[in-house]
Amino acid sequence: HYPLRRQRQMCIRDRVYVTVNRQWFGGAYWTLALCESSFFAAAILGGIILGQVNIRRPGLVCAVSMAIFGATIAFMAFSHLYFWFVFWNVIAGLAFPFSQIPITTYIQRTVPNHYQGRVNSVLSMVNWGVQPLAIGLGGLLLSANGSAVTLLVMGVGMTLGALSGLISRPFRTAEMP
Repeated sequence: HYPLRRQRQMCIRDRVYVTVNRQWFGGAYWTLALCESSFFAAAILGGIILGQVNIRRPGLVCAVSMAIFGATIAFMAFSHLYFWFVFWNVIAGLAFPFSQIPITTYIQRTVPNHYQGRVNSVLSMVNWGVQPLAIGLGGLLLSANGSAVTLLVMGVGMTLGALSGLISRPFRTAEMP
């Protein structure tokens, strides 16, 4: 349904969503649009809620909210009813800002100005470097095992990866200045 060039550029989450939409929910464009917009609308709401909350331990909040985000993806593997798939997208959207904004704020407050560019460049390069690996492995997993297994592996992997951040005492106990 998407041109081949566009398919190569999609992240693995988008590929899985397109496949889930086609296989589980009939492939209509409105179902995919509702699924995606439910995540983004909830992320905006989560950002508004986050603005009202005083985060003291950004590492802890990042790890826990990213674990919640991963768990929602794992739950999507069992959500063959459209309501539940959208529900888990809303929960993921609410958790997402909590996993990103406090830790970014912490970095901006604690890293000296003359190092900000370097630190952000390293973070961006790691992100961009991991994406092709994730897309390739995720695509192979999706082709070999289908949407449910891919969602489950993605979600459990993300949850375990996020919770592993709790092992680091300095990360877990870092306080917002």
